[in-house]
Amino acid sequence: DTSAVEEQLASLRARGGGVVDLIVDNAGFELCTDMLLADHLVASGAAKEVRFRVKHHPTFVSDALDADVREHIETLANAEGGESAKLASRWREHLKTGAWTLHADHFWAMPPPMWEMPEQLYQELSASSDLAVVKGDAN
Repeated sequence: DTSAVEEQLASLRARGGGVVDLIVDNAGFELCTDMLLADHLVASGAAKEVRFRVKHHPTFVSDALDADVREHIETLANAEGGESAKLASRWREHLKTGAWTLHADHFWAMPPPMWEMPEQLYQELSASSDLAVVKGDAN
């Protein structure tokens, strides 16, 4: 799968970037790594937009919500040391410009498998997503 992903990313860069959907699972360290990946996808030119597919509500205490993305940025902005603040500033800008968008859906916190995704969500992803990244123990 690695070579297929590398080819897709190269193709996206060649055409000026695409839409990447990041299916988010947990807040905390895992969400931070998701945000670092999203930052890299934008900075490398692979993504014009990274859509964070967050949970609409928590099923487990660690489930990542829209508010968690924003709170992680604020925590970094208030951390000691200049590098965290610089990163937070860049991430705020991604949200402001639409390079990062946040999308909550009940499906991401529900037990059905991907092949039972609601038709509307399936159609949205099929029509507009160039790459979907699914990771995490509940995904």
